[in-house]
Amino acid sequence: MRVTERLIYNNFINNIDKIDSNISNVNDQLATGRKLLSPSSDPIALSQALSISTDIGVFDNYSKNIDAIIAHLNVADNSIQNARDELVKIKNLAITGANGINDADSYNALADNVYQDLLSLKNIANSSFEGKYIFSGTKSDKPAIVSKAKSAVFVSSAGTLPTGAAVSVSKQFADLYQLEGGQYTISYNSATSTISLTDSDGNTINIDSDGRDTSMTDHNDLATSAVVEKTKPLNYDTGLGVKLVTSSAPTADFSITFNYDKGGDFLYQGNDTLMQAAIGKGMNLPFTVTGADTFKPVKQTLGSFNTLIDDSTGNTATKDTKITDLRFGNNAIADPSTISFSGKDHTGLDIASSVSNGLDSSSTVSDLLKAIEKSYGGSVIADFKDGKIILSDKRGGKSQFDFQFTDSASRILFGNFQTEKTGSGYDLFRIGSDLKDALSSGNTEGVVGTASDWSGASTVKVKADGIYDGAIDDKWTFSVASGTKIPPVSGTTTIKVTDSKNNPVATIDFTSGATTVKDKNGNTLYTTSTAYSDGEILHLPHGVDISFSNLSAGSLSSNDSFSVNLANKVQSSIGLIDKYLPQLESSLSKIGSLTNRAQAQKNRIATITISDKKEKSSLMDADYASVISQYKQLQVVMQATLSSMAQINQLNLFNYFK
Repeated sequence: MRVTERLIYNNFINNIDKIDSNISNVNDQLATGRKLLSPSSDPIALSQALSISTDIGVFDNYSKNIDAIIAHLNVADNSIQNARDELVKIKNLAITGANGINDADSYNALADNVYQDLLSLKNIANSSFEGKYIFSGTKSDKPAIVSKAKSAVFVSSAGTLPTGAAVSVSKQFADLYQLEGGQYTISYNSATSTISLTDSDGNTINIDSDGRDTSMTDHNDLATSAVVEKTKPLNYDTGLGVKLVTSSAPTADFSITFNYDKGGDFLYQGNDTLMQAAIGKGMNLPFTVTGADTFKPVKQTLGSFNTLIDDSTGNTATKDTKITDLRFGNNAIADPSTISFSGKDHTGLDIASSVSNGLDSSSTVSDLLKAIEKSYGGSVIADFKDGKIILSDKRGGKSQFDFQFTDSASRILFGNFQTEKTGSGYDLFRIGSDLKDALSSGNTEGVVGTASDWSGASTVKVKADGIYDGAIDDKWTFSVASGTKIPPVSGTTTIKVTDSKNNPVATIDFTSGATTVKDKNGNTLYTTSTAYSDGEILHLPHGVDISFSNLSAGSLSSNDSFSVNLANKVQSSIGLIDKYLPQLESSLSKIGSLTNRAQAQKNRIATITISDKKEKSSLMDADYASVISQYKQLQVVMQATLSSMAQINQLNLFNYFK
């Protein structure tokens, strides 16, 4: 091929253009600091850089979430520490109120101070961050603790109402739960002298067995019905927020239907569901401690161990899945009516489903949950989440309830249940509220517990009652010193009463013609001129009442005994506050743990982000030293090229073509 001068000239011009373009590109890199100036610069490197930029943006959002979480937790931490300070102030007021030398004005002043501290605690529990209430769980748009009037509105009645018959609201017992809003019916059975409560579906709701709040001394027992004194006007408290009262003794069956709306001075309206935020790919961090865990007694929760499958679809079962389509291992259920429930309730008493559980071949998981709740008398919530049955005790604090399914072949169905959350703690506001009430009454109101069973073979029934006015918490033991009957045919039946330190408190002497109660010094406190009658109330020191029944069939055994716990509400409040403080410490510990996890993840994100930014920089950013070196090289090449052009330009033939 012949190389002409024009070809040489064109190549020369092309080289000049390329060098000039490269110099321009280098100048742009120096001016912008960027190596990738357009998509065509290096498509592969640009794609990698854009991917890294996306990752950096995602990690930046995670980091912002973590900053918000840490700020939220810091507010919660400060709030709980403030709550702890307020609780210590309440404890000091209780100590002052327990010294026994205050007058009525001093007690009332102490009660007012306690109430003001409770209001301060309420404000603390309603602390907010960025417009969200931090202790309300996922209901963060509402304050955690509210004051709301409860109501029981008459709807209808049936039977013969005694004079003044009415359902009124009351303060639910400390270790029970409040009724949910809805329609209920409370009934009196004249044949058995019992009271019972049912919901709008006719399901029995368990009520307190004796209508007295003994939570400070023992625990309140729930039962399907409660026996009342049929010869007296009714003043029976269900313990769930309502009570039945009359001004005359009932003479016939009757019932009252009413609408109930729950409420209280310190009602928790949040939930115990934790808010979560994404802090990494596939990583969510729950960042709340709820008022249910911090200020209220924690409820025990059970969960089925295995996920249930809907055999008709092959998918995870839902509440609409038929029971006959549930599969757990090889245990298929052809007849749901054979399913039985067994376990223990809050206090450890055995529960079991009725002979007929109400389930059939058309029943669904929802029907199964209702049957479970019915077997517990409404004191347990049954739910179904992600193919698992979840049971929650409505009664907070220490709980003993458990549960299992079996069928007619005694096979365990749906897997075993395990504890997911242990019941523990106390109601901070209830402790303070009870203390305020006790101080307002002049430090005289106390609680008489439930009499325990006899330690031996005695079968006479015992009932303890009254308002304890002792200065300190105590436990009295009643022991048979002599005799086998009340009243005895001849001679004397004697029951001695001693306190927790085995010091004498009182003596009860029964003869065939009189009953005498003496104090620890032998002074007569109470005597009758007739023989003791079944259920007669005997008044002991410090406001404690005792009565004995089942006399005709019952007997006593020598040295046999039973005991009664006694609580002074002011004194008990001190002990309860000491027991409650660890609940606040536990919440602070949770906050510390969550904060540490959030900070550790933020540090990891920061390290990854630095690495990503370096890699992105290596792909997109210009290396000034390298670019300047390249620029100088291009200048040398340009000068050399121009010099060559000048030499070629001197050629005659080249000039001729010009």
